[in-house]
Amino acid sequence: MRNGLLSEAQLDEVLRPVLAQKFRMHLFDDPFTNDKVSLPTHAKSLNLQVARECVVLLKNDDNLLPLSKEVKNVAVIGPNADNVYNMLGDYTAPQGEGDVVTVLQGLKNKLPHANINYVKGCAVRDTSWNEIEKAVAAAKNADVVILALGGSSARDFRTNYENTGAADVSKSVSDMDAGEGFDRATLSMMGYQEPLMKALAATGKPVVLVMIQGRPLDLSWADEHVPAILNAWYPGAQGGNAIADILFGDANPSAKLPVSYPRSVGQLPVYYNCIDTRRDYTDASAQPLYPFGYGLSYTQFEYSNLSTPVWTSDSTLEIAFTLTNTGNRD
Repeated sequence: MRNGLLSEAQLDEVLRPVLAQKFRMHLFDDPFTNDKVSLPTHAKSLNLQVARECVVLLKNDDNLLPLSKEVKNVAVIGPNADNVYNMLGDYTAPQGEGDVVTVLQGLKNKLPHANINYVKGCAVRDTSWNEIEKAVAAAKNADVVILALGGSSARDFRTNYENTGAADVSKSVSDMDAGEGFDRATLSMMGYQEPLMKALAATGKPVVLVMIQGRPLDLSWADEHVPAILNAWYPGAQGGNAIADILFGDANPSAKLPVSYPRSVGQLPVYYNCIDTRRDYTDASAQPLYPFGYGLSYTQFEYSNLSTPVWTSDSTLEIAFTLTNTGNRD
């Protein structure tokens, strides 16, 4: 402003909405409060709705999903099954006790009378330990296995970070596999996650894979051997309840992929609007594992009576059609 590069009116225009939001949150009434701010009920409901609508059903062989709420024994396994901050992703402030619902807690909320046996099994990255044998034992005693794998870009409040927000990777770091300072050379799941998944699949028990992640990871083996796969991304504070709602049919999976899933890093780049003249590889298909816009449902739809597209005066393209649910579920 003093240099004449910005007027006071322009500064007011930028600051006004920020200050208004702070007044609405009463930050100026008590700016130094130590109390944690909890989300109001309407915000939790919105969070749940958004989380439900972001979960993509990638595979559902023989209609394994939705599961029956009469199930008695459930094994909940994996490094992302009961990790609060892995539900939220990067640049997340410390959370209050009980503010975030994990996959494990969501299943407990959904099945209050079931026997739910939780085993972490392994970490996202750490290879200094694993409890695969314990996880296999839990799976063998279960009617169904919910396996939560994937990645993490969650700050653990112990890792040192640069002023830019990038993690200082020269020192001991957390289980993050994504975010600033955590570049990847491959798309495979890190640590003992794949050995854990293969060991559980070998039990013969029905396995539902729930991926919690910030980037598409290699699911080629899972696509061949695991009957049901959900991609929940980082589903947020109500993510555990949303995932449970979809697993047990209280919500229909409706999301579609905003990216294409490659079969391997050797196939990259893979994106929906490339002019692709490549033939298949000698050892793999050139098509993506799951294409942009892909996503399954628990029911089927038919589209009919498509109208001629019309441009409106405000440059909106209007298209009308009749949508019919032809399946046996809402």
